[in-house]
Amino acid sequence: MKQPCNPVKTLLFISLISFILLIQVSVSAQNSSEQAVALNGLNSYLKTFEGGHYGFVEVTNGELFIRYKSGHSSNFKLNDISEIKILQNDATGTRVAFMCRDGQKCVYSGNTYTNYVSQPFTTKARVSAQELYSLMERVLRAFRTAQTPTPTPVVSAPAVLPNTDCTVILAGKGCGKIALGAAEFSIESMLGKPDVIAEGNHRYYAFGIVIRYTSGRVVEQISFIRNSPYRGDTYKPFVGRPEKNVAWQASVQQIKGIYGAPQEHWDSINLAGTKVDWLTYPNIKFELFGGTLREVVVGNFVKTAEQIAADKKPVQGPLMAKADQIVVEYKTMHDRLERNMSEYNRLAAKYASEMRLHLSGSAHKTREAMSRVATESINSIDAFIKKNEGFLAPSIKAHLIEDRQKFLD
Repeated sequence: MKQPCNPVKTLLFISLISFILLIQVSVSAQNSSEQAVALNGLNSYLKTFEGGHYGFVEVTNGELFIRYKSGHSSNFKLNDISEIKILQNDATGTRVAFMCRDGQKCVYSGNTYTNYVSQPFTTKARVSAQELYSLMERVLRAFRTAQTPTPTPVVSAPAVLPNTDCTVILAGKGCGKIALGAAEFSIESMLGKPDVIAEGNHRYYAFGIVIRYTSGRVVEQISFIRNSPYRGDTYKPFVGRPEKNVAWQASVQQIKGIYGAPQEHWDSINLAGTKVDWLTYPNIKFELFGGTLREVVVGNFVKTAEQIAADKKPVQGPLMAKADQIVVEYKTMHDRLERNMSEYNRLAAKYASEMRLHLSGSAHKTREAMSRVATESINSIDAFIKKNEGFLAPSIKAHLIEDRQKFLD
């Protein structure tokens, strides 16, 4: 015979379940609150640290991104970080870093396309290293102990393209209502405000879209990005597709087979050793990374008669030889600079430890060793730039100047 339900036991069971759920919700809310407080604290500090050079920090799915004021970014997974270290704190400046586990190169720089063993925050000003250390430590602790997935703090738009009629990218037009000639307010009514505006690029990470406007605030160029990370930033894949049945992941040969010979085919090897190709047609560009299509750009790329005539001039043999020589020298120097930076960071950590222990004699010798590494690296960069002045692409020269600055920080 079935026993009647005991109302007291039932009430106790329901109360217990409610209490457990309440605890879970409370823990989740507490973690979320701690994450927000930790991020806000570090970002508030970075607004004035080194003139705002480091921009702001955001965390997405356990991965920390530093969005520099200059427009590039670096990123790493917080679970790959072993500790926060004060590498320098004296009259000449302060350096505090996220350190990768076991010396692994877990930090990716979208500026140099290279991985590093640490992510330092550096300034020549005399500031409280302990305060910066505490703020960084709080971020690390908050996101490591999170019980729930971390929400994306910056991306403001949903991961779909609302009311845009965007399915196919058309040369010289765009994709649906995301079109050349559209007004800025019209774009923002569909996509919302961009997540980041840097160097004239309005970046929408949730959509895989980057837009440039004219001075009159109408669209003049649109980039549709399929594969990420892209130049150090993580974009969600663009949901549309190229026209003429060009497939994402298409090769150079496949694109040329559909569009014919481009008015310009530019290729290079980036700092990570990956080949990058740009195929430019009058109203559309294709970027291929590692031999496969990852970005389509729509705009007006028609060349003037003077530009076309200049392109037809034969490239002289000595210039090609010079270009090949620069590539080889640059690769060799970059590898050496990477080794020097690792050694410089190691010495900086040793110096900071000796200073804390008041080992002034040892600290002085370590500081001299740091100076030797820095001087050798700076001289190497200066000599390379001077030797190849007039032949270096502006982007390569900018990378070198930034690398040089790292040894002065």
